[in-house]
Amino acid sequence: MAPFPIRKALAIIIPAITVILLFVLAGDAFDYFMSLYKSGRVTTALQMPAWVMVIFTPLV
Repeated sequence: MAPFPIRKALAIIIPAITVILLFVLAGDAFDYFMSLYKSGRVTTALQMPAWVMVIFTPLV
């Protein structure tokens, strides 16, 4: 219902904001993964490194 120039601007602005937000979230996930990796924590039951559980978080 919006005029064409406004629709065109929104078609550019909305995906750009989404990309920026997803890059920020991916950076935060990577920082969390690296802090978990460097801490050397292990899971209680399996005694495996805790970073194994979250290794795919930055990729998703």
